[in-house]
Amino acid sequence: MKLTTLFIALAMLAMILEGCDGHPAGGETYGQKIDRGLEKANHMIIPIGARMVSRDEQADTAKAAEAGGG
Repeated sequence: MKLTTLFIALAMLAMILEGCDGHPAGGETYGQKIDRGLEKANHMIIPIGARMVSRDEQADTAKAAEAGGG
C-alpha cells in the first residue's frame, strides 16, 4: 500500500515537473512565469522589510530616549 502511494506521488511529481517546461500561448514556459512572479514578489517584499527595520530602529531610539531622559 505504501509503495503504491509512493509510486503515484512520484508519477504525479514527474508530470508536474514535465508540465513546467510547456510553452503556453505567450511563448514563455510555466517555469519562467513562476520565476517572474517570484521576482516581482521579491521586489515587493524588500521595501516592506526595509520599512519594518526602519520602524524597529525608530522604536529602539524612542525607548532609548525615554530611558535616558527620565
